[in-house]
Amino acid sequence: MKMRSVFAKTPYQFDVRAIDVPEMGMHDVLVRVKACGLCGTDLRTAALAEAFEPIGHEVAGVIEAVGAAVENVKPGDSVCLESGTFDRFSDLSRNGKVDKDKTGRSMFNSGVGTMGFAEYMVVPCECCVKFEGLPFAEAALIEPLGVAYDLLKVAGVELGDDVLVYGIGPIGLFALRLARLMGARNIYAANRSGRGARDNLAKKWGADEVLHTDKCDPEKYPFAKGGVDKILMTATPDAMPAAMKLLNVGGIMGFIGIGVNETQFVTFDMRRFHDEKLQIRASNAVPALFFPACLELLKSGMVDMKAMISHKIRLDRFAEDVAAYNSDRAGALKAVMEL
Repeated sequence: MKMRSVFAKTPYQFDVRAIDVPEMGMHDVLVRVKACGLCGTDLRTAALAEAFEPIGHEVAGVIEAVGAAVENVKPGDSVCLESGTFDRFSDLSRNGKVDKDKTGRSMFNSGVGTMGFAEYMVVPCECCVKFEGLPFAEAALIEPLGVAYDLLKVAGVELGDDVLVYGIGPIGLFALRLARLMGARNIYAANRSGRGARDNLAKKWGADEVLHTDKCDPEKYPFAKGGVDKILMTATPDAMPAAMKLLNVGGIMGFIGIGVNETQFVTFDMRRFHDEKLQIRASNAVPALFFPACLELLKSGMVDMKAMISHKIRLDRFAEDVAAYNSDRAGALKAVMEL
């Protein structure tokens, strides 16, 4: 059986190909893709990959078939897909450090070679999380919501904290909403100007103030506590040294932004870092651990996922629709393909 699948490479070339549906292993499942969100990782692949690669990892769909050893899902189940899982038999997992185990199977290391911008995927059964009662387009975005959840856990956001979300793309906006739900006191968002849809959603989801870093110096902003207790950094690492100056004594920065080339190298004032007991904690949400909690946030209405989706992508107009999304700086939030 044939299926259509998107492949990407530099410079922003997209090719929709007809390929064979991959064969399943005994622990794999065949998923009919119903929705897939466009992530910055996909765009980075399109910007940097020297050869065509399949893209898309924010996925929801329906189980079409299962391997002989699969027990956790069955044909007809609606599922969203974790991008990475843990090995429950590893030493780390057995010692209660599941969050540090990166040896589990994932859609990236399965060797099957299919990803979410396609009509079908073959993935390890461990990646499947069942759900009911949600539109597929919203369920697909459980993945980036889970990434933001991991960021807040890593940063240790607590009741009464003053929080700065630095970078309010989709991950930053989700992090902002979760910080409000977790009881942060004052929430500040920092972003470049010209992103009206992001600013508006940040305010709707709980930001007390949106700072435009290209128009004002955050160091001169009158924060309620003089600075902030926690920073949730989703911008590239080259923004981190300036942001660190905004932390109060004992403050923590959790970061998930990934730099490319020179932006991944940064320098800090280590004397202040030491004297004021500051911390930097890296978030890398693999394995994905918070899908069930995130599903409940959607079902309860505490996270309005519809508000995040600004653009639709068509498989047969993929390059055209992605270009339209990228060019809409003022209105772009999240683009989702639905089949």
